[in-house]
Amino acid sequence: MAVIAKAHLIIGGRQHPNIFAAMHHVPFIPFEGNTHKMQGVVELLNYPMEVLSWEINPCAIQAAFKKADRLYKSLTEVEAPRVPNICLSRK
Repeated sequence: MAVIAKAHLIIGGRQHPNIFAAMHHVPFIPFEGNTHKMQGVVELLNYPMEVLSWEINPCAIQAAFKKADRLYKSLTEVEAPRVPNICLSRK
């Protein structure tokens, strides 16, 4: 998470790194994984980027980078849901 927190932009199709990016207000470009989870992350965050296929044409990937650049400030303001008052131990 420390590396992600200091990043300017995350690119990939793994769910947890993109969730960690959102928690640290680091924009990400989501690619689909082998499940529906990335689509769920994008929907949960109300994230204004579409999930990309790894087989998409290069022009569409370039368009996604341009969109991320254009929306950069608003992408850094996306709030990840928080679970308040969670207790992980019995005391």
